[in-house]
Amino acid sequence: MRRADQKIILPYTPENLRMLLLQVCDGENPFSHQDLAYWCDKYTLHYYEYEADETQWMNDMQQTDNRQDLAKSYAIAKDIGWQWYFYMARGTTLSDIQYVELHELELPRHLFVKWLNELYEM
Repeated sequence: MRRADQKIILPYTPENLRMLLLQVCDGENPFSHQDLAYWCDKYTLHYYEYEADETQWMNDMQQTDNRQDLAKSYAIAKDIGWQWYFYMARGTTLSDIQYVELHELELPRHLFVKWLNELYEM
């Protein structure tokens, strides 16, 4: 079981997102999936310009420099947050939410492998 008080305090960089996903894939994460989803939410807020200007995000995705890394990691961080909330809405029951601590819930491992592979394709 992951510790409920193990918050992720790292700068919002593609490298840190990659490291966090690698920890989850290796089963060595001291943080919960909930904490990772919250960190990813803050990551996307940190790069709000992509939310405000989708054209800029699409242009950066076509670049061959670190802007592409940032744009791709932004999309993955956003997907992690969305998948967490979707899982909460569709993958849990009322009793799960009432009787189980949210930090104990986990997303399917294959999602983390997929996201990590996408990051390594950068």
